[in-house]
Amino acid sequence: MSTLFDGVYKELWRRIVPEALTQLELELLLDVLNIKEGDRVLDAMCGYGRHTLGLAKKGIAVTAIDNAADYITEINKAAEGLPVEALAMGVESFKPDKEYQAAICMGNSISTLNREQTLAFFKNIRQCLQPGGRFLLNTWMITEVIAKKIKDREWYQVQEFKYLLENEYLLHPSRIETRHTVIAPDGKMEEKLDVDYIFSMAEMEALMAEAGLTLLDIYSTPRKRPWSLGDEYIYFLAGKI
Repeated sequence: MSTLFDGVYKELWRRIVPEALTQLELELLLDVLNIKEGDRVLDAMCGYGRHTLGLAKKGIAVTAIDNAADYITEINKAAEGLPVEALAMGVESFKPDKEYQAAICMGNSISTLNREQTLAFFKNIRQCLQPGGRFLLNTWMITEVIAKKIKDREWYQVQEFKYLLENEYLLHPSRIETRHTVIAPDGKMEEKLDVDYIFSMAEMEALMAEAGLTLLDIYSTPRKRPWSLGDEYIYFLAGKI
């Protein structure tokens, strides 16, 4: 399991994701997942809870799980009075004891899982969904995206943080191994190594099918624009039929 979010990077990530994107994604979730007040949603690998808290404020009961304990502590504090159950654990340890109307896994979190882990995760998602329940997966570690997007070395200025990525594309299994270097405003530098596993769109659909999930649609933006070659982000909508 990735430890990328154990240090300074977790603060960087909060700044990378625009609030406007989160709001658009919340609108997408309410639309395509057919969820309403009183329904239950599983937010797998929830991060700092940007979707969890937004859904809970609309009266949707959310179970949020993430292996970054600091994020879960933060969510529990922010969710006081809201219908949120936040659990510090990896998705491989989660054993659902109730049915959910929907499940989500956003922000490319799934890329930390290899093929075996991804299949097990999808099976877990199917098990926890009620018949007709839906699952939205957001990722960009897809062959058709990465083939056009990957660079060996990338520098970013993210508000007050400096951020360097050094990427190496490897095979068997297909993956990108990345050295992340973050320089905080106080000059503190943190380096982390991380691995993102890559699947083609066909492989992702096959994994879902093997787990008993049916791919319903593929979007490139939260406004439901159909995905086409050259787009940099993917939202997979699947269902338990």
